[in-house]
Amino acid sequence: MFNFDLNVKNCNLFEYNGHEDYLVLIDALQKCSEYVVIVQVHGEIDENDKHILKAKQSMELIEKRSVTEHCGTKTLGEANEKYVFKRIDGNADFFKYLKGYNSFFDSDKLPKIKGNRNYQPFIKQNFGIDDICFLDENKKVLFFTVTHEHMSFIDNDFLNRVFH
Repeated sequence: MFNFDLNVKNCNLFEYNGHEDYLVLIDALQKCSEYVVIVQVHGEIDENDKHILKAKQSMELIEKRSVTEHCGTKTLGEANEKYVFKRIDGNADFFKYLKGYNSFFDSDKLPKIKGNRNYQPFIKQNFGIDDICFLDENKKVLFFTVTHEHMSFIDNDFLNRVFH
């Protein structure tokens, strides 16, 4: 079983400013990531999902399993499928694929606030509702999304290397 530290205390909420920042982020993730984890959430499980298929074309699938907890979120009752991919010889095809998006999120599809607590409807974003996580060679989380909630998080050290 592929294990990595779900403790993401060194990660903070991250909001990039437009497509240029998104491209800088993807370039940095391409240079620093050894593993890519895609989690299909809330019962939206499909092995023919375009993100999964693209990842399979350019990376090695090293694990696929059902999970109830992954970076930044836990689910109650719904099945989630986690796919862990390992890059092969620095292949950049998946990262080129990601550059085809303006970002992981649609800026006009923001979650709504309901009452005194966050109400997060399952809003399909540019990246659908799949969550994605990037890890370095030591399995340290560099960046991850909780896509349907329009949230992304970045490791503080990685942030400082990339944007400062």
